Amino acid sequence: MPGDVNGFLPIACAADEGYLPHCAAMLHSLCGVHDPARLHVYFLHDNSLDVKAHRRLQEYATGLGARFTSLAVGPEMTAQFPDHVRFGRVAWYRILLPQLLPELDRVLYIDSDAIVTAVLDELFAMPLGNQALAAVTDPIFPPASMAFYQRFGIPGAAQYFNSGVLLMNLATWRSEGLSAKLLDFIRRGEGLDSWPDQNALNAVLWGRRRALAPRWNAMNRIFEGPLEGLPHTEDEM
Repeated sequence: MPGDVNGFLPIACAADEGYLPHCAAMLHSLCGVHDPARLHVYFLHDNSLDVKAHRRLQEYATGLGARFTSLAVGPEMTAQFPDHVRFGRVAWYRILLPQLLPELDRVLYIDSDAIVTAVLDELFAMPLGNQALAAVTDPIFPPASMAFYQRFGIPGAAQYFNSGVLLMNLATWRSEGLSAKLLDFIRRGEGLDSWPDQNALNAVLWGRRRALAPRWNAMNRIFEGPLEGLPHTEDEM
């Protein structure tokens, strides 16, 4: 079975206090379809998270049988990221994983509001070559205008990915300094109004992505719109 250096399946997630219940639900679903003893959860947070609430999540995850490592992002690091009115700062912290997890070559990042319904070994083992990540094309519905994509130098809808599930090639991120390139984009302050972290990831990495089938990140828009309006084949849907 694929895994990290100790044979665990490494799963990263992040949450502030408002998203802790969703994060607990995600971890419950994750453990429900895996042997929890194989899972190593890396939890990203900052010092705004209540200590007792954080402890409750850790005790919940370990009570399910998973290994749990807390990755605290300090004030000097959080200050690099804009505080979005809807998403806060916590969604940005995934770009720090290459330096926070120097012992890992890859990690599977899952948003806290996801529900896991299938075993993830096949996804984790996906060949990446020198690609920076693997992700599902975002089925934006209704489709965004070409001006939206061109704002980030992206050719079109087929190249814009959703950042809720990311198989991250940490070795490539480190060797090519991709986190630094993302921080440079953030400092320019452009395109951070709608989906800030997702837009930044796409602007920098759209050409370094392996496209995944929508089964690996089945978003609500997949089920809300006509199939012909989505960037996947009918067979995939």
